[in-house]
Amino acid sequence: MTVYGTPGQPVNEPSTHKVGDRLYFLPGERKNGYAVPAGEVDVIRVVDHIEPTPYAPRFSYVVQVPGIAAATQGADDSELYAIGEVPVDMRFEWTYIKTTCHVCRQQVTYANTKMRREEILRDGPTYPGMATHKEYRVCASC
Repeated sequence: MTVYGTPGQPVNEPSTHKVGDRLYFLPGERKNGYAVPAGEVDVIRVVDHIEPTPYAPRFSYVVQVPGIAAATQGADDSELYAIGEVPVDMRFEWTYIKTTCHVCRQQVTYANTKMRREEILRDGPTYPGMATHKEYRVCASC
């Protein structure tokens, strides 16, 4: 077994997802529950099991909720989706409630969008309570 993402290990593995990828996690059926809620996660480690079995794929991933080190979970390919390719799953409202892309004005689900942040340029001083950034949702292709 080879673990990528640990100090001194290469990061150029032939797996579907790489260390540092931002993906969308949709949990499958597990009897012990989950440490990570459905939503955006970062891949922090890739485990190569060398030989796939009928019950386990060759690669598994350790994912983490962005910014929360205590929320880590093991996952496989069937539970991870690239943003923009998240299917509709009626268990999670972010996969079927739609919003409008700020750039192209298409209707897309929240799970298939990303937040874009821009600084508001001002001529004068900025005082407490004034907005300094604006954020809006765009689809994964914009």
